[in-house]
Amino acid sequence: MARAEEAMSKSDWKTAEPMLQSWIAAHHSDARALFDAGYCADAQGRTEDAIGLYRRAAEANPASFEAQVSLGLALARSGKSAEARPVLEKATSLNPGPVGP
Repeated sequence: MARAEEAMSKSDWKTAEPMLQSWIAAHHSDARALFDAGYCADAQGRTEDAIGLYRRAAEANPASFEAQVSLGLALARSGKSAEARPVLEKATSLNPGPVGP
C-alpha cells in the first residue's frame, strides 16, 4: 500500500492502480485501498469507476470523511444530485481528521 500511495503522490496512476487492484483482491474490504483506487480512477476521469470504488470504501468505513465527500462530489459531477445530497450531508457530520498529504 505504501508504494501505491507513493506512486499516487507523484500522480503516477498507471503504477499505483495495479498495486491497489492486487491489494484489494486480497483485502476486499480495506476502506483505505478502496478509497485510493477510487481516487486514481477519479483522477483519470473515470467517474463511474470512481463512484463504485468510493461507494465500497464508504460501505467499508461509514465514518470515512474522505470516502463520503469524494463519493458525494463524484455523484454530483455525474449529474446524480438527488443521490449526492444525502451522501454530502452525511460527510458534513463526520470528522475530517487532521490535514495530511
